[in-house]
Amino acid sequence: MIVRSMSYDGINIDDPEKDYKTIINNTMAFLCERQMNSGGNPLKVSIDTIWKQELGVFQDRSDILSNLERFQNESDFIEISGDNISLTQSGINHCRERQ
Repeated sequence: MIVRSMSYDGINIDDPEKDYKTIINNTMAFLCERQMNSGGNPLKVSIDTIWKQELGVFQDRSDILSNLERFQNESDFIEISGDNISLTQSGINHCRERQ
C-alpha cells in the first residue's frame, strides 16, 4: 500500500493524489525511522515536527493534516491525537516489514 519514500520539491496543484502520496510516504518514513530507533517504546511525534523536517514544501498545515486524517481513516497505520501522530501496532508491523 505504501510506496517507497520519495520527496518532491513542490506541491502539485494539478495532481492532489501525488501530494497525498508524498505526504504519506514522507510521514511514514519519518515515523518508521523514529520507531526503529526508539528501542520499541511507544512513540508520539508532533505533526509540526514532521511538517518542518519532512514536509516543509507544503505551505498549509491544514492540507497536511487533512491528508493525514484521510490516511488514518483509510488505513490502520497511524493515530492522530491532538497535535501528535503515532504508529498503531499495524503501522509498527508495516515498518518492520519494510526493513
